[in-house]
Amino acid sequence: MPSEDWKIDYNSENSFKNWVDPDKLDLTCTDKSLIGAIGTFYFVSFAIGCLIIPVIGDKKGRKYIYFICMTLQNLLYIFVMTTKSIYSMIAIYAFIGLMSGAIVGIGPTYISEFLPSKNQILSQTVLSMFDGSVTVVFAILFQIFRNWYPVALIGLIWSFLVIFSVFIFIPESPKYLYASRKFDKARTTMEYMGRINGKVKKGELEGLVFDTERELMQFDNLGVDAFHEGARQELDMSKKEVRKSFEDSSAREKLLESHNLQFSPPREVQGSESARPNSRFKLPSEALSPLPSPHS
Repeated sequence: MPSEDWKIDYNSENSFKNWVDPDKLDLTCTDKSLIGAIGTFYFVSFAIGCLIIPVIGDKKGRKYIYFICMTLQNLLYIFVMTTKSIYSMIAIYAFIGLMSGAIVGIGPTYISEFLPSKNQILSQTVLSMFDGSVTVVFAILFQIFRNWYPVALIGLIWSFLVIFSVFIFIPESPKYLYASRKFDKARTTMEYMGRINGKVKKGELEGLVFDTERELMQFDNLGVDAFHEGARQELDMSKKEVRKSFEDSSAREKLLESHNLQFSPPREVQGSESARPNSRFKLPSEALSPLPSPHS
C-alpha cells in the first residue's frame, strides 16, 4: 500500500517516531537484509578502524587523532539526522563505524596515560561502565520523548561539548610526549596537570630533566668522533696483538702471507662493552687448519 494512503497514529501510546516513519527512511516495506546492512557495515568498518587508526595515534599523537575522529563522527551524525535514503544511511554508518573504532582504540589509552599506573585499571572499569550505561540511558529517554530526533540531538550536543573540552582543556598525553622524546612539551603538560591539581607552581618544572633526556645529552656531548677514534685505537691494538703472536715463528709468518689476513673493524662501536664484536679481526677459513711443520 502506498505511504500516501496510510499514516501512523502518533497519538497512540504504543507509537514511537523512529526511522520507520515515512517522513524519515520509510522502512515499513523495505527488505530486511537492506535494513540489516546498516549494522553490518558499521561493525565491519568498526573493526577496521580499531586495527588501523590507533597505530596512527601511536605515531602522530593521541589528542589530535582523537579530536579529528570525534569531529568527523559528529559531522556524520548530522547527516544521519537529515538523510531520508537508506542507501545514504548505510554509507554514513560505514564511516561512523570507522571513526568509532578509532575513538574506542585511542580514547581509553589517551585517558589512562594521564593517570598513575595504580589507577589505570579502575579508570578503565569506570569508563566501560559509563559506556555501557549509555544504551540504557537513551532507551529511557526514548521512552520519555517517544521520538528519536530529540534523543539523537542530546547525544550530538554532548559529543560537541566533549570535542570542545578535548581541544581547549586537555593537552597531549605526557606519556606519548615522553616516549616520542618531546621532553619540553612533556614538561609543559606535566606542569599544567600539576597546576590543576594544586601540586605545582608555574615554572617549577623548568629545571626538570628526564632520565632518558640526560642519557641522550651525555651521548650527544661525547660526540661521534670519539666513537670513531675509539674504533681506530681498537683496530691498531688488534694489529699489534696479531703481529706479536706471529713474530716468533717464520712458518706462521708465511702462513699469514699465504692466507692474506684481513682486519675487519667493527661497523658500529657502541657505548656498552657487551655491544662490541667478540672478534677484532677475522681469518680466512683456510687459516683455521693445522699449521704445517716448519721443515715440510
